[in-house]
Amino acid sequence: CFAGGTVRPLARNRHTPADAVARLARHPEADVRAMVAARPDLGPDLVAELRQDPDDYVRMRARLHPFSSTWAEYCAMKRVIGHGPDCLCPATEQATEPSPDWFAACAASEEPVLRRVAANWPGLPAELVETLAQDDD
Repeated sequence: CFAGGTVRPLARNRHTPADAVARLARHPEADVRAMVAARPDLGPDLVAELRQDPDDYVRMRARLHPFSSTWAEYCAMKRVIGHGPDCLCPATEQATEPSPDWFAACAASEEPVLRRVAANWPGLPAELVETLAQDDD
């Protein structure tokens, strides 16, 4: 049983055991399932299950799974997802950034949220910045 107040930190913690993560993927709260769906260490069966979740946000996070195969990529996405253009949260830099190729792949993605992740990276090449500037999303 998960005690109140510990579920969300467990869902995000990279050291949470796989069996606990699998249980959290079936948690009654969609926010918890979405946190699990975003983890880069999920196996393909759990990702497939979360892509069928009844909640739109959980399904979107599971669709993005191939783009966060490392914890650095996960953190880069986490800095953008859930924060709108009017967000006043402090902008932070991570110790380890994903590769420029990863940001280029995000810029070319069909997923609007991944294009936002790319647009927020200051190292994006000018031609990709120009392309994203024309993006309606």
